Amino acid sequence: MSIENMLVNRGKAYGNFYENASTIQHLKEVVFEHAKDWNKMQPDVRQALEMICTKIGRILSGDAGHVDTWEDIAGYAVLVADRIKGDQAWAGTAKTVEATKNHLSPKGKMGLAQMG
Repeated sequence: MSIENMLVNRGKAYGNFYENASTIQHLKEVVFEHAKDWNKMQPDVRQALEMICTKIGRILSGDAGHVDTWEDIAGYAVLVADRIKGDQAWAGTAKTVEATKNHLSPKGKMGLAQMG
């Protein structure tokens, strides 16, 4: 797919980029202005809130029926909630990351160059 085609498809889903960016920036300004101790929040909380603002901006500027955007919002919230709860899903993710690191290490069976 060409970049031009990709941009046309994204425009259909998310609306005009300039308008979308403006909406998202306004949403983030409200969040930053009203957040108590923004800089003391964990990085995943701050990032999730920023990404959720991005997704809300896309909903407001584009196709509110674009299901991926709604699923993304839910996904960011679940990632933070799992970390906060110390949920097994978070522990499982950490184990998967560690196993992947071990697998890709020079001592592991497959190096990065061997991955296709």
